[in-house]
Amino acid sequence: MLARVLILLVILAVAESCIQHTDCESCTRVSTRVRFKIISCRWCPFKSTCHTEGTTYHGCGDYEVALTSQCVNATQLVIRYDSQVAEQLAKWSSLAYLNPIYYDLKSIQSAVMTQFNGRYKVVEFLLVDCEWQVLKNKRTCAAVIAKSLTENIIIIAFKGSFPPTEINGPHEIISYTDLKTFQPTGGKIMEYSKKTHDILFPCVKATLQRLLTSQPTAAVLITGHSDGGAQAQLAGARLRAEERVSNAKLHIYTFGSPRVGDADFAYSYNRLVGNSWRVTRREDFTPLTVSKDNYPFFHHTRREIYYHYSGVMKPSSDYEICKSNWEESGCIEWQGRLSAKSSTRNSNQYFVPDLQSYMKEMVVKGLNHLHGYMNMDCRVMPIGRSID
Repeated sequence: MLARVLILLVILAVAESCIQHTDCESCTRVSTRVRFKIISCRWCPFKSTCHTEGTTYHGCGDYEVALTSQCVNATQLVIRYDSQVAEQLAKWSSLAYLNPIYYDLKSIQSAVMTQFNGRYKVVEFLLVDCEWQVLKNKRTCAAVIAKSLTENIIIIAFKGSFPPTEINGPHEIISYTDLKTFQPTGGKIMEYSKKTHDILFPCVKATLQRLLTSQPTAAVLITGHSDGGAQAQLAGARLRAEERVSNAKLHIYTFGSPRVGDADFAYSYNRLVGNSWRVTRREDFTPLTVSKDNYPFFHHTRREIYYHYSGVMKPSSDYEICKSNWEESGCIEWQGRLSAKSSTRNSNQYFVPDLQSYMKEMVVKGLNHLHGYMNMDCRVMPIGRSID
């Protein structure tokens, strides 16, 4: 009897030791011999917690990490949220909403020069006709690509699209409920997101490869608002899976992005991409629009930045770095449940009063009649095609 009590005390001591570890590497190095068995610690990547081998209440499913070699190697990465970078990328996300067909091209570049202190040059707007969308005035899938030689940075911003609350017709309902495998990471994502990615990403990749030829050491910053954020995550995951951009050079900031994929996708994404931040805010419910408790059982990726702020946040505004774990106790989840009936007007207020219109209001309108588009599969509106 005494021996059993001693063994139990040892196991409890191991469990207490495991709980104290806050990173994968240190967690998986811990092991203790109890009689004829080695009891080790296991890391849960969804919860960012360490638990004892064999426990059944950790809520990590099949995704616990047992070996240090299986941990994401982030020791050489500087993983830090930068609110000033977030503000700049929010403005780029706003520019992605602008359809260059209806605006003066010189005025677009002038607005960019003003907003970003003359350091950036818009290279291209990429527009693809997403004919499978029912709402014809919202059928265009788009991205804008810019570069800075002085900062050695390439920007990719994806246009957001209408949220699931605007579903209109059975064809769109299918797109929002059917799931498709996303090969670069494994796991499943919405058919709606995959269709958009499959038709737009080849255009983005072609332009990015061309830019990286002349700027091979450039950092690549990818961003997007709402569903544009989902496209930013898919593009980032694919670029990493295909080893086109190093982990150290890739930075992803999304604003009010919905859940993108299932647990398999979220787990693989977290392992592939280091510097990825999901910026959320009070009373923006878009991040909650795809269910985790019911079909399709989607999960957020890690690293949520939450602004509990009723107005337009600034780089100096307080924020909270939240865990989005297996149970999804991220900040937007908790606050969303508390105020689900509140106004959703804040869904566009990320560092600017209205993200969908902010950059449009700074540009002079002028119909371009599709001048400059290269082809109908990947229509390109060049704003400054020279790559110097």
